[in-house]
Amino acid sequence: MKSIKNDYFKIIFISFLFTFAIAIFQCVNDDFLTHISRTYNLAISFKNGNFNPYMYQSCYFKYGYPFGIFYPDTFLKPFAFLILIGIPIYFSMMVMLFCINIATLLIPYQLLKRTKWKDEAFTISLIYFLYPYRLMDYTLRFSIGELMFFVFFPFILYGLYQMFIENKFSFGLFLGFWGIVHSHILSILLLLLFLVIYYIWNIKKWNLNILKWTSINAVLVLISCIDVYLPILEAQLTEDLLYEVNPAFMGELIENAVQIGKPNIILQTTTIGFIVFLIYRMMKKKNLITNSIFCFVILFLLTTNLFPWNWFPVLNIIQFPFRFFVYGCIPWILLVKKLNDLTKTHSTIGMECVKVFCVIELILAFAFCSIYRPYTFSEMYANVGAGDYINAEVDSYDLTFFEHNQNKDENILTTDYLSENGFLPVFYYGRYVIEKDGKILPYENREGLLYIDGLEDGIVSVSYKNTFIQNFSYLVGIISTIGIGIYIYKKEKRQI
Repeated sequence: MKSIKNDYFKIIFISFLFTFAIAIFQCVNDDFLTHISRTYNLAISFKNGNFNPYMYQSCYFKYGYPFGIFYPDTFLKPFAFLILIGIPIYFSMMVMLFCINIATLLIPYQLLKRTKWKDEAFTISLIYFLYPYRLMDYTLRFSIGELMFFVFFPFILYGLYQMFIENKFSFGLFLGFWGIVHSHILSILLLLLFLVIYYIWNIKKWNLNILKWTSINAVLVLISCIDVYLPILEAQLTEDLLYEVNPAFMGELIENAVQIGKPNIILQTTTIGFIVFLIYRMMKKKNLITNSIFCFVILFLLTTNLFPWNWFPVLNIIQFPFRFFVYGCIPWILLVKKLNDLTKTHSTIGMECVKVFCVIELILAFAFCSIYRPYTFSEMYANVGAGDYINAEVDSYDLTFFEHNQNKDENILTTDYLSENGFLPVFYYGRYVIEKDGKILPYENREGLLYIDGLEDGIVSVSYKNTFIQNFSYLVGIISTIGIGIYIYKKEKRQI
């Protein structure tokens, strides 16, 4: 018991140190403004009485952006509530990071306590926490979505371990999927690809129980995550919307890959052949260290233009090939753990190496954070959505117009520009209500823009109403999640 309490203290202390590394410099990382804007604008929606906003009306100088549809905000809501009750915005974000750090250490720790590695639970959890790609997400990119992926991914691994190794039913797949679905849509694509590879790799272990348990988890995910995927389907099927990344803003996978010369079709085909060869060697040889190194070689090749990403345009939505390094946490754990075991002696040299490595990574975290400047409120207020998921022409809207023609004190749009052009340069997702002097104005959608007939100079208010499907799916999602959660809790309690 004393050892467990010590582990809890270490988890809290390490989480605080890595949060302090961000807080002390008040740094603006790559995606920091987007996520702080999402949280702040969610707090504004709460203040206006909308606790389930699919359109964040205060974004883009109050023109609105549908983050509620395309970027799940379930885990932002507690921290938006902190802002609502008067907690400073930046401090609320630091509380969020602190909670993410604790969860990233505590969840694998608790799950490992249920396995044969229970005596090494803290060491393995710390190795997982210190995975360099995760720390890059934390210190350089501030990618909340991918950080949340690392929080819930251990549930997936635990579920697979119980089903394929211990031959037991597990809710691990459901818990992992539910958390990732409600955190980051793009990570779901990465997770599905991982599971496809894992199930094919272990096809010889398939049996009726595994197929049945997998199906149960899948059904539970479909029911409890309806509040995420149903609004997306509605937007795709009923509006002029292409759910894709606009190449003008985000680029394609092949363009965002590490550029190594100008590879031709022969070199790219050779790369695929080499990857296939490495996979074949991994299947034949079960050497843990060698296979871990092979995994990193494959992941590196996937991040370069040596791999023919241009052959798979459907995957461009992933945006950046380096995202595939989320998979690297598995060979990372296996490799570091194996090296730790090999160097372990009666003087615990292996564990001392892990501690030294932890200190080095903390120093690097401070060093990376120190190069960033503090944010400004005006930047935070405007920086939400950079053009992804847009179906309109690139030159059909202008953010300088947003800045100079917006009354920032009220949720209204001045229309001296609109009367000349006859359209609102907003992103069309339907269910806009446009009013002038208490009268609702009709509008027409043309390639993602709202064209208004008979518009005169004056003040026009634009608001967004949730659809029936959005409200229905949200209600079903909450009820089913609570019901499934209570059932899992009671079932686990009986087993204990």
